[in-house]
Amino acid sequence: MENNKPYKFIDRNLNIIKKSGSYENIYKSFKYEIPEYFNIGLEVCDYYANDPNKMNNIAIKHIYDTDDKQILKEYTFKEIKIKSNQLANKFKEIGLNKKGEVVGVFLTQGIECALSHITILRSGFIGLLLSVLFGPEALEYRISSSSASCVITDLDNIHKLLKVVPNLPSLKKIIVFGDNLNSINYSKHKNIVELWNENICNNYSKEFEPIITKSNEPAYLIYTSGTTGLPKGCLHAHRVLIGNNVGLQFTLNLFPQNTVSVTENCYYSPADWAWIGGLLVVFLPSLYFGVPLLAYKSKGPFDAKKLLTLVKTHNVTMSFLPPSALKMIKFQKDQLKDHKINNMLAINSGGESLGENLLVWSKDQFGVEVAEFIGQSEGNFITGNCLDLFPPKNGSMGKPIPGSNVRILNDNGERVPHDEVGYLCIEFTGDNANQFLGYWNDPSSTEKRMIFSKESGTKWIKTGDLAKEDSDGYFWYIGRDDDVINSSGYRIGPNEIEGCLLKHPLILNVAVIGIPDEIRGEVVKAYIVLNQSVTPSQEIKKEIQNYVKTQLSAHQYPREIEFINPNEMPITTTGKIMRNSLRQLHKMKSNNKSKI
Repeated sequence: MENNKPYKFIDRNLNIIKKSGSYENIYKSFKYEIPEYFNIGLEVCDYYANDPNKMNNIAIKHIYDTDDKQILKEYTFKEIKIKSNQLANKFKEIGLNKKGEVVGVFLTQGIECALSHITILRSGFIGLLLSVLFGPEALEYRISSSSASCVITDLDNIHKLLKVVPNLPSLKKIIVFGDNLNSINYSKHKNIVELWNENICNNYSKEFEPIITKSNEPAYLIYTSGTTGLPKGCLHAHRVLIGNNVGLQFTLNLFPQNTVSVTENCYYSPADWAWIGGLLVVFLPSLYFGVPLLAYKSKGPFDAKKLLTLVKTHNVTMSFLPPSALKMIKFQKDQLKDHKINNMLAINSGGESLGENLLVWSKDQFGVEVAEFIGQSEGNFITGNCLDLFPPKNGSMGKPIPGSNVRILNDNGERVPHDEVGYLCIEFTGDNANQFLGYWNDPSSTEKRMIFSKESGTKWIKTGDLAKEDSDGYFWYIGRDDDVINSSGYRIGPNEIEGCLLKHPLILNVAVIGIPDEIRGEVVKAYIVLNQSVTPSQEIKKEIQNYVKTQLSAHQYPREIEFINPNEMPITTTGKIMRNSLRQLHKMKSNNKSKI
């Protein structure tokens, strides 16, 4: 298909889970229908903007805080397409014109972030997810590894980028959303920094011919947590939206079948769009289905009262609420007695198990049961609960999402009996809409992720999760087979934090683990061996914590630090840190404290 030929939008009746019988019948009969040509940007924007009957529908309700009030601005699909065309023409002007170029988005949720993602995809580029929580070190690694040629950010975050620009030879341009650049010192980098705002965009044409992509061409680069070594880039094709839309329907009670009009709904989540959950569970599916999306650019930390006020005021009917958000709301329940919600149709949640008490409380608070699911960067929506198809079992991850073959396998690729623990695996078909294409420029790591099953004669992706399946077909999460830390829904690898800490001049050796936390599920704990001349103190602890916050990421810093002697660091004969021994040590000390 040539680019001057008209793009054919996907039939919205395809890949819909139809309530026609039991879960078992639906699961067995469901098959993805993936067109040869598919572009996420066109499907979430142009599909509506080109339709005279839908172009003026509200796409995004953008809310942001000022010093004394909240401001709401609504954007239609037509307006977003025009703004995207202007930004796309800016891309062309600054030399971004090669299909498949990597462009990073270093923004929090909001209209600027939405516009950046849509324009990157409509321009035929690959979007690189960069969280505003990242510090210079985490940014440098991901931009360098991906060879990104451009990053889009704002005045709040550009200072982090400027610190690492000299180490990023591939980076041609930084586009900055903002009124002016007076507040930043960029004199050394004037040749790569480009300002973008309402006044400037009016100098660019409102016409642009989008780049047509095949459904299996790359769309997104999403880096893993770095659980076994440095983070790896998961490359996803445009078809990934089709796969995630199926998971979204499944865990939101077969939406959009459960509602009369999608435009009467509103979707919101506090989850940041820089992670696979916020991007592919909230932002892109909402626009694909034409559901108005609430985007809130908050000033300050998570605020439960503010979240519930938003949900009530803007009649939010669907939400993805990570376990950490639910726990924080529950933690403040005494102050939120007058903030019960009665307008919700469906809520889903993923990242860690909620537990029976939290599930019961959530239903009372929001008026609906929360449907849990599990996913990861390599393939989101693996198993989940669909309340319209089968009753949930408290603590269970639910059943396999239609479209994916899920099994519990052992080291030999054999299916284990019911109620026995094994590896949670997904059959790798190569054309499953919900699965990654592979790791960025790393075929050996992609291959290592696979396990061959003689029983099926096919490859399976080892998710890294240990689980079991009961006789009713429900899956149960047991834990990780590596050292990932699951904190507030963020999957955090210890290696990257350890690498950052070892650069601190006071530190000789370090090991990082996750320890239980009532609110966040787990938090990062660092066992640190200081240089011989350094005496441990609270001041040094705070210095080390701030170092990780600023150099790596605010969500990865060690909330707990324990200083130990060199001979107390457990290592194998080959010099590898035995993190499991440290977890046992922490557990033993915690138990001893509770007995006192």
